[in-house]
Amino acid sequence: MVFRKKKFFTIITIIIILSPLSSLFRYVTAADDTPKYMHLSWQNDPKTTMTISCRTNIKTESIVQYGIDDSSTFEQIGTSGLWHSVELTNLLPDTKYLYRVGNGEIWCAENNFKTGTEGNHTTFVAWGESRHNHPVRRSVVEIVNS
Repeated sequence: MVFRKKKFFTIITIIIILSPLSSLFRYVTAADDTPKYMHLSWQNDPKTTMTISCRTNIKTESIVQYGIDDSSTFEQIGTSGLWHSVELTNLLPDTKYLYRVGNGEIWCAENNFKTGTEGNHTTFVAWGESRHNHPVRRSVVEIVNS
């Protein structure tokens, strides 16, 4: 009986040790190398630049292809890694661009963004949401939306 318990505990130990390894295999498939968590922002003038950031599960190149009528008209190459950030520059103001992010073989779905317009038309509002005092929060939302 002691032998059976020892064998049982050995099998359980092997399963416990190997089970984390199974989660690693999901990160090495080609499909999981698709860029995720796309984020658009600006480092410079919103009329002529756009910074595209994302993450991949495997260290890989970062390439952004973009254009007005076709997402592969222009190409900007960033650095390799898990976190990717590529700034597109010399864009036309008030223009819709198509883009996709990838490593040259695997690409995210095509997306789009529009550059800013001439003049000072960008406004940002930031406030903390405390989940209390609903009438006051409602009035803040009405002011922001006006």
